[in-house]
Amino acid sequence: SIITVSSGASSRLTRFMMSYSVTKAAVDELTRAAAQELGPFGIRVNCIRPGWIETEALAAAATGSNRTHALAQTPLGRLGEVEDVARAVIYLASDQSEWVTGQLLNVCGGFNLIPPSMDLESSARALFPDEMARDFGSVPRPEA
Repeated sequence: SIITVSSGASSRLTRFMMSYSVTKAAVDELTRAAAQELGPFGIRVNCIRPGWIETEALAAAATGSNRTHALAQTPLGRLGEVEDVARAVIYLASDQSEWVTGQLLNVCGGFNLIPPSMDLESSARALFPDEMARDFGSVPRPEA
C-alpha cells in the first residue's frame, strides 16, 4: 500500500497559494494514475487530504482571525488532531482497506467540502431583512 498526502487545497483554491494548490492537485492525480498502473501488481495507492490539523506549524501560522476562520469553515467545529490523520493512515495501510485504491480521503472535519461559489448573505439580508433576521439571526456570520 502506498499512501500519499495532499490537501483540500488541490480543489479548494486560496488566493496567493497557487503553487501549493497546483502541487497538491498533482499529488492527487499521481495517486490516481499510480493506483491504475500499480493495481495489476496488487499495489494499492491512496491519498489522505488533511484539513486544519493542530501542529506546531499551525499554531505559529493560524492565530487570531485565521484560527477563527479555520474553525468557522470546519463543520465538525474543531481542528483536527495528528491522531485523526494517523488513524486514516492505519486504515489505508491495513487489510481493512484491501478493496480501496485510487481514493482521495478527506480527513478534515468537513473543511474540504466544496464551498459555495458565491456568498450572497449580504444581498439576502438587504433584500429580505426580516426573514433573514428571523431565520438566521440579526448578526451576520463571520466573513469566510
